[in-house]
Amino acid sequence: MGGVGEEEKDGIKGNGKYDRKRNRKRRDGKEYKIGFWNVAGMENKEEDFRKKLKEWNVMFLSETWLQKKGWERMQKWLPKGYVWEVQEAGRKSKKGRAMGRMIMGIRDEIEREKENRERREVGLQVAKVNLGREWWKLVSVYVNGDLEKKRGN
Repeated sequence: MGGVGEEEKDGIKGNGKYDRKRNRKRRDGKEYKIGFWNVAGMENKEEDFRKKLKEWNVMFLSETWLQKKGWERMQKWLPKGYVWEVQEAGRKSKKGRAMGRMIMGIRDEIEREKENRERREVGLQVAKVNLGREWWKLVSVYVNGDLEKKRGN
């Protein structure tokens, strides 16, 4: 029987500060929150949406439907203290709304690889970040009927 606060999975005990898969302590003991959210439009969001964004250390927002002018407006109310990277939305025709657009936000204090050498294409965002003195490669993919193309097939 384990003590208070201990968990057992696959025969490995831990107290929440252990990576059960590798059975070792996390290097800094902190918890990091990473969000992936299909927001279905950014300009119609209210204050509670903006507050929710502040809970995450790293976030990937897809289907923002923003073009250049909309992005300029949104930058004013996005949480401060993040590095923001955007991907343009496109239009299939002159009529109708812009499709796609992805936004990635990483807290300023999180070390990240500045030069992203990954392939750059519409609907794909990649970030290498240092969380708890461990490097993580985070990938967000927005698939809009083009899965085979994104998989490289």
